[in-house]
Amino acid sequence: MKTYKHTCSICNTEIEYQSYKSYWTAKSRNGMCKSCRSTIANKSSKRNTKRENNSQWKGYKDIPYGWFSRYFDRANKSKRTGDITIEQVYDLWIIQDKKCALSGVTIGFYDDGKNHTCSIDRIDSLKEYTIDNIQLVHKDVNIMKNKFGNQYFIDICKEICIFQIKEETINSNIPLHEQGIDILNNI
Repeated sequence: MKTYKHTCSICNTEIEYQSYKSYWTAKSRNGMCKSCRSTIANKSSKRNTKRENNSQWKGYKDIPYGWFSRYFDRANKSKRTGDITIEQVYDLWIIQDKKCALSGVTIGFYDDGKNHTCSIDRIDSLKEYTIDNIQLVHKDVNIMKNKFGNQYFIDICKEICIFQIKEETINSNIPLHEQGIDILNNI
């Protein structure tokens, strides 16, 4: 079987074609390989890279729809109920300065669709997902908080911190008052 060879005008890669038609088509496309054509097309100023203007983008501003739909559109499995919208979640995220409501750690949404750090948490886990009963937290904080209310969770975290600092300072040879242990009792 006869093959046809052509060298890409950009990367100088030699491309082998099985038919004259595919060889001729490639040559008529400015002599570039598929990879170089794709790279150049993606850098084009005509290409619309803004999410909001992209017809394939489902979401609101920085929040991907796939992340939000885990809570409601696919909620039949977990029986989540509530009436919040993706726009309300975005507004809350902005009000919280894109930080976790409980830890102050920056939270966000990422293009890979897997490594989002933001999680919707119910302040009172016995109530539904309503705008008055949610806060945005780091996903790890939400896992730790589990079904507990805010105040109980915060109190437990304080106890853990106090215990760990006291254990650390007791095991050192510096007197506690010189280490600022008095401050811990005001937490």
